[in-house]
Amino acid sequence: MNAQVIRNMNLTRGVKGMKIATYVGSENLVNEAIVHAVEAGYAKKGDNVVCLLSHNEDQPDNVNLLKITQI
Repeated sequence: MNAQVIRNMNLTRGVKGMKIATYVGSENLVNEAIVHAVEAGYAKKGDNVVCLLSHNEDQPDNVNLLKITQI
């Protein structure tokens, strides 16, 4: 995702857009994003989080996976 997409996401109440490094496997990516969100104070145990992912690194602004999980 580019910086403009992240800024637009942050305008939505309750949404904290973040860009993190690329990882092999969507589970690793989701887990790292959750760790980062907890460390930054955005989320805590028991919260539900929504992760938007793109499996195509050539077009990172096109989301093709949405995962909702509880910490």
